[in-house]
Amino acid sequence: MVDYGDRGPSSHIEDRDPREWEKTSPKRSGIGVIAGFLGALAIGVGGVMIGGVNQVLEFIGIERQIPIPELDDARALSLKDKAAILLGDTERVWGRAFAAQGKTYDPVTLVLYADQATGQCGVVTGRQGPVYCAFDRKIYLDLEFINTLEAEWQAKGDFPMAFIIAHETGHHVQNLNGEMDRYFNAFSDPNAEAVNQLQVRLELQADCYSGVWTHHAEAQFGILEDGDIEEAIAAAFAFGDDTLQMRTRGVINEAAFTHGSGEQRARWFQIGFKSGDLASCNTWDVQPFDKL
Repeated sequence: MVDYGDRGPSSHIEDRDPREWEKTSPKRSGIGVIAGFLGALAIGVGGVMIGGVNQVLEFIGIERQIPIPELDDARALSLKDKAAILLGDTERVWGRAFAAQGKTYDPVTLVLYADQATGQCGVVTGRQGPVYCAFDRKIYLDLEFINTLEAEWQAKGDFPMAFIIAHETGHHVQNLNGEMDRYFNAFSDPNAEAVNQLQVRLELQADCYSGVWTHHAEAQFGILEDGDIEEAIAAAFAFGDDTLQMRTRGVINEAAFTHGSGEQRARWFQIGFKSGDLASCNTWDVQPFDKL
C-alpha cells in the first residue's frame, strides 16, 4: 500500500462526478471543487486514437467491454483523496526535475468523472479506462475503473492507481518536452504499422517516466511500502497488448500492438525506476524496433 503520509493534495482536480459524496464523508481534503462549466476538457491512458493532429485519446487497451462493479460512496471518496495526493506528488517531483533544467513545470489537471466525459478530444467512458488529452493537457479518470482493476484484472493494492496516474502524467511530460511531436508527425506516413510502432515507443517511454517518478517520489517522500513495486509490475503485465489481445481476441498480433507487451511495459517501468533518469527512457532510438 502506498504511504500517503501528510502530503497535501493537488489543487489541479476537476471533480465532475455528479454523485453527492459529502453525504458519506465529514472531510473532503479540498477535493471536488470545480469552477462551474469547463469548455475545454481532456482525456488519456492505454491505446491512442487520433481525430486530427490536436486530438489524442489514450485508452488502456484495445476495443473491449469491461464489466464495471459497483463502487460504494465511501470507497469512491477515499479514492478521490488518494488520487489528489498522488497528483500532488507528480507536481512535486516533476516541478523539482523541471526546475533543475531551468524550466517551469506546468501541472496537468486530473478530471474525475462518472460514466462519461466529453471534451475537445471527444468522448471517453469508464470502460475505456483513464486517458490523457495532449491538446487540453488533462487526464480523465473514472474511479469505477479502479474497482475494475481489482475485480477483473487482478491488479491489487494502491499502487496500480499510482502507476496509472504516473503513466498519464508521463505523457504530459512528453507533451511539455515536445517528444509527443514525433508521434504527431508520423501521420504524414501512410504506413499504419510504422505509426503503431511509434505509438508503442510513446507508450513505453511513458511507462519508463512513471518509473522515474516512482524513483524520485520514494527518495523525496518515502511513498513505497512492501509489495508496491510488485503491484506496479503486475499492472504493467495486465495492461500489455499481448495480455489484452488474448483476453479479447484469443490471439496475439504484434503488428497491432499500441502499448507494447506486458514484459516490455514492466521492463521499461523498471528501467526508469532503477535509474531515476529521464535520459534512460529514450525508447525512440532503440533499433531495431523488436529490440525495445
